[in-house]
Amino acid sequence: MVREYRARWKAVREVEIEEQRHSSITVRWQQLNPFFALARGLGLSDQTRKDEIETVRQRWVRKFAEVFEMPELWKEIENLLNLD
Repeated sequence: MVREYRARWKAVREVEIEEQRHSSITVRWQQLNPFFALARGLGLSDQTRKDEIETVRQRWVRKFAEVFEMPELWKEIENLLNLD
């Protein structure tokens, strides 16, 4: 019974991963935005730390792209922001 339970959740996870891979850049960006909103809500958007925040934001976008196996996401954002 436990094996069947785990097998079902494994199948659910596989479907979720596949859905993520096929979602648009817009959807992926919308999934990332709550992290930025949380940071603002925690007072982490202080103007004096703008460069630091941008660096962290870039890291999060890169990590998000890596975790969800979406290298094109980072390339697209890099193009939009003209990052090096």
